[in-house]
Amino acid sequence: MISSILRGTPAWVWCVLALILWRGYGLTRSHSISRGRLLLLPVLFLAASLAAVVTGFGMHVALVVAWCCGCVSAAWCWARLPAPAGLTSQAHGSRYLVPGSWVPLTLIMVAFLARYSIGIALAFHPELRDETGFAAVCALVFGCIPGAFLGRALNIIGSSQPRMRIRDANG
Repeated sequence: MISSILRGTPAWVWCVLALILWRGYGLTRSHSISRGRLLLLPVLFLAASLAAVVTGFGMHVALVVAWCCGCVSAAWCWARLPAPAGLTSQAHGSRYLVPGSWVPLTLIMVAFLARYSIGIALAFHPELRDETGFAAVCALVFGCIPGAFLGRALNIIGSSQPRMRIRDANG
């Protein structure tokens, strides 16, 4: 069964996998990145994941709400994490020297595997498209992944900003 699934997968899917593995592996090394480029990956994942929900299950309010809940909660949680060790801001906060990490590659692979797995499930059981619970869980997962990327970007941007200190009445 697994071999028939793998053989039935279009060639372009394997090309996408190779591309994301190559790009994700590149993020395991320290790199300098502009603020715009830092936000590009989350924006692309936001658009792709919402499109996956809409094309896979239709445009339903409950699904968009589930997607938004996943996105916002993951972004909020990730943005509150401690800054990556070794992160530095360059050129007055317009560029960042980001230490290498396996986390982006892991998130990219989770996104790929979630989409691939859900695609397989829908291919074998098309009736799942009409199951609200299944669709809502998929929408939540599809929202969490770009939310994590967005939260990571916001964490990097926020961690490199100067912190305001509030003084108490004594000084």
